[in-house]
Amino acid sequence: MNKLGALAASLTFIAFLIGVVGLIIPLWFTTEISEGTTVVHVKKKIYTGLWHTCSKTEYSVSDDYECDVIIDTNLDTHGLKAVQATTIIGLGVLFILLVILVVDLLCLDHKKWLAKVAGVIAISAGGLLLIGPIVYATDVRNDYNFDVLELNAGFGLTIVAAILALMCGIIACLM
Repeated sequence: MNKLGALAASLTFIAFLIGVVGLIIPLWFTTEISEGTTVVHVKKKIYTGLWHTCSKTEYSVSDDYECDVIIDTNLDTHGLKAVQATTIIGLGVLFILLVILVVDLLCLDHKKWLAKVAGVIAISAGGLLLIGPIVYATDVRNDYNFDVLELNAGFGLTIVAAILALMCGIIACLM
């Protein structure tokens, strides 16, 4: 395998790691609520991901932080389940791609047909990873009633992972 193969494997590994981080962190959207008087001020930040929702309440003298699981609550909507599923499947396909690229890089004589298959797999993984944020920004946003400006790091990381996977697919097709 040539340098393009090593680049494709590296991009796949980076995309996989970024995608896993995007999947697990409770930062797909963040909202902030401030209440209080001149004497007592309460500021509440709510961090929501695909699996947990966390809140940090800042009182005048102390802070309180708690997290709850989203599964089997009113936040566990069909749209959220679709985002979870497409992201997990996309990461699984990305992992299979990584195994194929590493095996091709280390063990096999380079075969053009395998590079084309890897390219198709990478583009498929990128597409699956991209579907999750699209559904989240449309269907889940409507269910949760938050503003698009409140989207946060987990959302962005999943998009970055999808773009890297798509780039890997193009590189693999060129090998």
